[in-house]
Amino acid sequence: MIDLWRVETDEDVEVFLALRRAIDPEHMMSRPSYVEEIKRPERADLIASLDGEPVACAFVEPHRENVAGPVAWVSVRVLRERRRHGVGTALFREVSAVARADGREALIFAARHDDAESLDYLGKRGFAEALRMRDSVLALEHAAGRFGPPDGVDIIPIGTHHEQEMYAAAAVIARDIPTAQEAFEIGAFEEWRRHELPMNTARDCSFVALSEGAVIGYATLVDDGEGVGLHAMTGVLPAWRRRGIALALK
Repeated sequence: MIDLWRVETDEDVEVFLALRRAIDPEHMMSRPSYVEEIKRPERADLIASLDGEPVACAFVEPHRENVAGPVAWVSVRVLRERRRHGVGTALFREVSAVARADGREALIFAARHDDAESLDYLGKRGFAEALRMRDSVLALEHAAGRFGPPDGVDIIPIGTHHEQEMYAAAAVIARDIPTAQEAFEIGAFEEWRRHELPMNTARDCSFVALSEGAVIGYATLVDDGEGVGLHAMTGVLPAWRRRGIALALK
């Protein structure tokens, strides 16, 4: 028997995170980061059990590249040894219903390029490739070299007084960000801030680039737990690119 329920209690949070760690250890979620995520009112998180044993988890939310657009972002993960029992399909049906009720018309799902089983499953259900992305990992003890900004540019930690200027810069930078949708829309200031500067942003490791006191670029780092920092974004205004500013920020 397959049962589905929403993540609501602290116990549910622990079950969800344990499933994610077991299913996708390369992309683990820290508890503080996840708790911040599930506060979003437009998001739904689910757990599925098979014969009473939790075996899968999922979530659905508006796609952050355009929160007002017609696309929902979904994640459905099932323990490998418990696949082919209809659990993933049950979760996809549920997240599809949630997205449809929210006025969404399509789903976007991320899968590894070397996960033939998942790609075959998705292909048989009408999913088509829209965008390819590559994760990169840097072990800091192996990082070499220091890269300073060009003359006239200062790099300092992000302060709350920089956020409105960062938002204005982000609206321009977003035009050049590859996206699976027609356009990358950063949304209203509070929506952008919640996504770009979440509670677990490592402020002492996140920076703005300034020219004569004005924000011309920025880079953010999120504390992802277990000694890992998630480098969420580096952006530089078009007029200031190809001068080494992004490299200095990184």
